[in-house]
Amino acid sequence: MKLINAIINPLFLTDVRQALEGAGVRAFTLRESLSVDAKYGRSEIYRGASWVVDQVTQFEITLILPDGEVSAVVAALERHAGGGQIVICPVEGVVDRASGTGPQRAGVTRLSA
Repeated sequence: MKLINAIINPLFLTDVRQALEGAGVRAFTLRESLSVDAKYGRSEIYRGASWVVDQVTQFEITLILPDGEVSAVVAALERHAGGGQIVICPVEGVVDRASGTGPQRAGVTRLSA
């Protein structure tokens, strides 16, 4: 299993969501975040005071997928995200506390409570 974190521009959210649905993704976690980067900074003036705004609003999409689905989802993200970053990490196990299903799907043994 793999954990995928993708940082995207908010303008591309609808396109990315449709692309993920086309790739078979039914659900994902979406977070709004601020990216601080000097290259995107711009000067603004308000009531005579000038300052630099260097924070850009972005969305972070998080998915946990089986190994076989990762390449299709990454390809969909690359086509429709319009830049940003995609980070892929291995996952040892997943425990769904609501349903009680868990680590067996990822190939590890269940931890005792």
